[in-house]
Parts: sequence; structure tokens; C-alpha cells
Amino acid sequence: MALQPLITAAELRTELTLATYMALFDEEQVGDIPTVDASPGVLMVLGDAHVLTIAWLPANYEHLPVASDPDVSQLLKYAERQYAKVLAYEKHDEYVRATGSEKKITSAFTRAEATMKRVQQAILRMPDSESMGKPENIGGIVTNDDQRVFLGSTGGRRNSGDF
Repeated sequence: MALQPLITAAELRTELTLATYMALFDEEQVGDIPTVDASPGVLMVLGDAHVLTIAWLPANYEHLPVASDPDVSQLLKYAERQYAKVLAYEKHDEYVRATGSEKKITSAFTRAEATMKRVQQAILRMPDSESMGKPENIGGIVTNDDQRVFLGSTGGRRNSGDF
């Protein structure tokens, strides 16, 4: 099964702004947006961003979202756009240096990773997507395997041992 990104080239273009998008992806200097949208560079960035996003899901979700789902979560699309932004900027690091966009890259990657970590931990839910269902790590048994200490008197009035 071929993976299909949840976001489109148009959404990436909106996320980056048209000028940045063309500077990063119009390597042939065509100036034609549909041609650039279908270029291998754009398709690679969209595919890689999709893989980075859905790689967080199999641990707790049986259903992996596909673009044809009628209710793709905006939360997943948001994370995928952030990953795509990072990958787009990394494609041309000379553009990043020239425009001073290092903070944008770091910030976008941090937001994407934090979002997907919270989704995986079921701290963030996807209420706009019924097809995703409930994560498997909700409602399970939680055990603590840390060291156990018994305190007879939590106020410390009765301490019967000298350690």
C-alpha cells in the first residue's frame, strides 16, 4: 500500500508563503506553480513529512489515516505541515542561512515532535476524527515498578531505625 500524504502541495505553499515555496522548490526557475507542485522535491518532502507523522501512531492506534478518509484529523495535518516545513527548509540550507530562518526550523520541529508525542501518550486526542477511534493506551492498567518505601508515620514522629 502506497502512503499518501495528508496535506497537499497547496497547504505546504500556504504554510511557507508563496515566495519561500518558490525559492525552495522552483529549482528549474519555471515560475509555474502547478509544475513546481508536481516536482520530485515537493513530493519527497510531503512523503517524508507524512511518514514522520504516522510513525508515531501504530503504538496506540489500529487505524492509520489516509488522505481519502472523510475525517482526517486537523491535529495530524498540523503536525505533518510542521514536519514538511522543516524538511523544505533543510532542502536548501543556503536559503536558511541567507534569510536567518534557523529559529523557524527549530520551532516547527519542536512543535511537530511535541504534538505527536502528546498524541502518542493520549494527552492530545483527535475529536474531529471518528475513524481514528480511541487510543489503546486509554483505560488500561497502570503499574509502578519504581522502588517502594514504607513509612509507618508520614509525619516523621516515629522513626524506629537508624540508616
